[in-house]
Amino acid sequence: MKTLKTMLGVSVIILISKNAIPQTTSTATSKLYLAQDNSSQHTLSYKHKNCRWYNKAAYQIVDTESFYIYYRYQSEEQIKGKGLIKTDEYFFSMNGNSPIQLLTIDNLKNSFPENHHFHYLLDAIFRSDKELLAYDNFLKTYKIKYLYRESLK
Repeated sequence: MKTLKTMLGVSVIILISKNAIPQTTSTATSKLYLAQDNSSQHTLSYKHKNCRWYNKAAYQIVDTESFYIYYRYQSEEQIKGKGLIKTDEYFFSMNGNSPIQLLTIDNLKNSFPENHHFHYLLDAIFRSDKELLAYDNFLKTYKIKYLYRESLK
């Protein structure tokens, strides 16, 4: 069972790396079928989102408006004890070809050095880097994206 899961995981990574599109705003998903019968019956085995391959790692594209936001699930061995520590990490880039950086307040300020209004909004609204992914359900957008657009006015 463990071998099957490992093989499936490797297959998904290979499929993602071959089909990764560096710049995309599409919300379409790729489809992976475990058996030929599944494709004729439209029985999906796995779904995955659009990704960007950067420095030998796949980053799921979360949002592309104004600047890109990426997500990456990572597991690391614990220093003490047994098992793995699983973390959700978020990143950003200026566009689909620029370097991917960890999504932090300082990195955003450094990436937009001339946009002082954006700097002040970041300081006023967000108390920590974890708050940068707050989503506004009414506006249907990430608050960081809304603030960036407002800072350009």
